[in-house]
Amino acid sequence: MAPIQRLKSFKTPRSKFYKDLMGYEKLQMTFFSLARRMKNTTELFKNAYNVWKHFGLTLNLGKCKFLKHNLEFFDLLFSQEGVRPDSKKISAFTNTTTPTTVSEVRSLLGMANYSAQFIPNFATITAPLRKLTHKGTQFNWHKEHKDAYQQLKTALVHE
Repeated sequence: MAPIQRLKSFKTPRSKFYKDLMGYEKLQMTFFSLARRMKNTTELFKNAYNVWKHFGLTLNLGKCKFLKHNLEFFDLLFSQEGVRPDSKKISAFTNTTTPTTVSEVRSLLGMANYSAQFIPNFATITAPLRKLTHKGTQFNWHKEHKDAYQQLKTALVHE
C-alpha cells in the first residue's frame, strides 16, 4: 500500500479533537457522549426485558423499534411532547364530506370519538350531531349541525 493511502492516527492536546482533517470539532467528546447515552438506553432496555421475562412476555424482534424519538401505537403518537392522535387519522377525518344521512353522521361521530380525549368540550361540540342520530329524528342538516361539524374539524386540527 502506498504511504499516502495508509490510515493515520494522531494525538491532540488532552486527547481531544478540536478540529480534525474533515472539519469535525470535538469528535471524540461527541462519540463518548453518544456511547454513554447508548449504554444508558441499553441498561434501561435490559431492565425492562427482565421485567417482561419475569411475567412471561416475549418480544417479536421483527416488530421492535429501538432508539426512536416517536412511537406510533394503536393510532396514537407517543413522543417527548406527550400523546397525540396520529396525523393520518386526523387527515382522514378532515377530508370527509358533509354527511347526508344518519348513517354517515354515525360514521363521522365514530371517527371523531377516536380523538375525543384530545378535544376539550367534545360532548358539547358534538351534541347537535348526536341529536341527528336519535331514533325517530328526521335528518335535516341545519346551520347548527354545519357549525358543530366545522368546530369539530377545527378542534381536531388544532389539538
